[in-house]
Amino acid sequence: MEQLMMQMHRCLVCFDDFPLARGVKCVAVDAHFMCADCLEGYVREATSDGNLSRLEAEGLWQGIPCPGVNCKAPRFTERALAVQLSDDAFALLAAARNAIVERRRTQEMEATIRAQHQVAATNEERALRVREHIVERILTLACPHCGQAFIDFAGCSVVYCGRCSTGFCVYCLEDCGIILRMHPGDAAHRHVLHCEFNVTGEPFASQDIFETARRQRQRRELDLYLATLSPDDAARALHDCDRELRDLGLVGVSWDSSAHLYKFKMLLIANHQAT
Repeated sequence: MEQLMMQMHRCLVCFDDFPLARGVKCVAVDAHFMCADCLEGYVREATSDGNLSRLEAEGLWQGIPCPGVNCKAPRFTERALAVQLSDDAFALLAAARNAIVERRRTQEMEATIRAQHQVAATNEERALRVREHIVERILTLACPHCGQAFIDFAGCSVVYCGRCSTGFCVYCLEDCGIILRMHPGDAAHRHVLHCEFNVTGEPFASQDIFETARRQRQRRELDLYLATLSPDDAARALHDCDRELRDLGLVGVSWDSSAHLYKFKMLLIANHQAT
């Protein structure tokens, strides 16, 4: 063993000859050798101020590689480095490794936080779009053609849009086309008389009948729309629209779990049957 340690090897860095005991040798077939002095200088230069990025980019923080060109041998062991490096250089290498590990951990935490914020922002954006759809497309009475809202019900079950002249049914909001001359025989009147949701079969209705039909239609459309959402999104939508639902006499629920959504749907069915 002593003879083996005293065999001379040429350093691949400085090209001087040294005994094996004065350096480190990789386990490749060519057995590349680097002397202790070159190893010391390499470690000190690699761990100097401002070189952490290089140390990390080249993977040196995971171990010192063989200096042989394209050598695939494993990195030098910690034991070999501890034997050949001075205490000061070995401490510098350990400190640099710890700094890189800490920096990578911080970067991973920051990336996780950014991803969480992005998910939260995406969820909020989706929740806003869902609420806007429910409020503007389901809870707001509007022309089915141009979206012009209308509020007052004058007793006639046919409504003519003041913006685009579309005639539509007050019960189901069926678009009956543009009607330039209103008369009892136009398409909108013909539809209203045979609309499946017109319980009177007449072109006129009381305010109570109108309100009942409105609630039924909004419940139907809301139930169908909620069924297209995930349970969490549907529950969030009910929470966000709770005030509007209550103001319109519709069912409101708290935003807790899918069980509330199920309860909401059961209440819708019960209300459909009751009204």
